[in-house]
Amino acid sequence: PGLDLGRIEGANVFNTGMVLLGWNAIYLRTSDRKYLGPAQAAGDFLLTCLDDNGCFARHTSYGLAHSYNVRAAWALLELGRITKNERYVEGAESNLRWTLLQKMHNGFFRNNVFVPGGRALTHSIGYVLSGLVEFHLLTGNREALESAVTTIQQLHAIYTKRGRIAAELGENFEALSNHICIVGYCQIAIVLLQIYKVTNNSRYRDFAIALIDDAKATQELGSVNAPWYGAIPGSFPIYGRYARLQYPNWATKFFADALLVKIKMTPA
Repeated sequence: PGLDLGRIEGANVFNTGMVLLGWNAIYLRTSDRKYLGPAQAAGDFLLTCLDDNGCFARHTSYGLAHSYNVRAAWALLELGRITKNERYVEGAESNLRWTLLQKMHNGFFRNNVFVPGGRALTHSIGYVLSGLVEFHLLTGNREALESAVTTIQQLHAIYTKRGRIAAELGENFEALSNHICIVGYCQIAIVLLQIYKVTNNSRYRDFAIALIDDAKATQELGSVNAPWYGAIPGSFPIYGRYARLQYPNWATKFFADALLVKIKMTPA
């Protein structure tokens, strides 16, 4: 658990799933079984949070159902494959099915806000797309990939027409804000590069590079001695509603991730 400024809440599905991704990764890198204990404890916890429909209905932020928790399901799926525990795999796949039911015909996902009364952000949309594409990469699930592509096509149309994607989007992908979310740009760029690797469609690669370039333009490079040197803002302009006047560490993290994937998947 944990929120900004040291606020502490109870156990949380999303946060546990993100930490589980780390335990999975370090186990796969090191084969050190000491990481499997906490990983399996996290997996067991996530299973207790699922309802009969595959929704993470317990221990969620603000008590809401969140489509973006499919990213936690990805972590659970990966753990199931590592440990050969079908309970984890089945639990993860049940959440995938629930998430796919949240998709509207146009690729917008319902129940994808962070706070009650909030709006979908490119940030939360990026989490959904990431979970879907990772499911496809691990299992070959075509519906997961095709659902992600439907959403990507909407975002590409917006970017092509306006040269930007608003941070906050409505059910018809209409812009509900004047600022953009740099975190969302970086997350979506990573997904685009993954889809490019699967499809070899250069449109996805070019769209990803454009989003990464936009994010690069916001990096703070004014003074090498400043504590925020090299950081990425949450929003652009920085006073936008998302992480207002902040350089959240996850913005820089996703930016670095996007650059690493770009280096790996695209020519120099």
